[in-house]
Amino acid sequence: MITVEQQCLSCDSNSSWSSQPKEGTVADGNISLSAAILFAGALPQKAVRDLDFWGVQIYTKDTFFIHQKKYLHGTVRNIWEKQQKENLAALDNDAAFAGDACNDSMGHCSKYGS
Repeated sequence: MITVEQQCLSCDSNSSWSSQPKEGTVADGNISLSAAILFAGALPQKAVRDLDFWGVQIYTKDTFFIHQKKYLHGTVRNIWEKQQKENLAALDNDAAFAGDACNDSMGHCSKYGS
C-alpha cells in the first residue's frame, strides 16, 4: 500500500491519499493476499519468497500467520458453521448419521474418523 501525505505550505492544510482501503490499521490488500495464499493451499514462505524475487513489496511470513490467526481462521470457521447449520436444517428429522475410520497406516489413530 502506498500512502501520500500532502501539506500545503501556503494555508497549512493537510491531505492524505492511500492506494487501497484499510480495515483498522491493516491494508485490505494485505488481508486479501493472505487469504489467497491460505485458500490456494500455498506455502507462505514460498509465496513471500517468490513475490520478493519478482520485486513485489510484501510483508513477512510472520505477518501472514498473524493475518491467518486474527482474521482468516475465524471467518472460515463462521462460514463453515453457518453452512453446516443450513445443511442440517434442510435435512429431514429422520436423518441418521454414522461414522467410520480406516486406519491402515502406522502412526495413525482412529480418534478422527469420517
